[in-house]
Amino acid sequence: MKKIDNDENFEWNYGIALASMRKYQTAEESLLQVKSESYKKDLCYLMWLSRCYIMNGKPEDAWVLYKEFEEDQGMNNANDLFKLIELIANDCYRMGHFRYAAKAFNALEELVDDPSEDPEYWEGKRGSCIGAFQQVVAARQKKKEISTSEQEEIITDILAILLNTKNPQSGYVTKIIKRWALENGLGAMS
Repeated sequence: MKKIDNDENFEWNYGIALASMRKYQTAEESLLQVKSESYKKDLCYLMWLSRCYIMNGKPEDAWVLYKEFEEDQGMNNANDLFKLIELIANDCYRMGHFRYAAKAFNALEELVDDPSEDPEYWEGKRGSCIGAFQQVVAARQKKKEISTSEQEEIITDILAILLNTKNPQSGYVTKIIKRWALENGLGAMS
């Protein structure tokens, strides 16, 4: 299909159509051609671009998109904020980007009034933290993929996330991760 250069509407529609067909790389490229601020602040655009980033192995870009939207919108648009972070949490978890899934589930848990009434976000957060931890352990055993400084950064992130909950299970998981980190020379994880 031949594209018309600099046509915002075309890039918007073409990108979303490609993403809905799971052609995420081309969809991302098309969506990034959109320059209109009104399009770029639209929830539909943000959700599809986030999904493209995650499916293309760039969960950190989806996280940055969420943080920018949060900063721009604040709680003025809490419903859209909630929808975006929920998509990021679930897509990151599904794709094995556990560090960012943990951050997103943590943000979701903070957005709900009483997290104890709906344990789904705690369970997602716990599973994501354990998944991120398992990835660090596996990388350490294989001596590849994740540098030691990045391993320390991931462990620090997931410990902070786990400590940011009132669920009593977090203490048990935190204790195991801290002990492993200390035994494996990943800094002072106190």
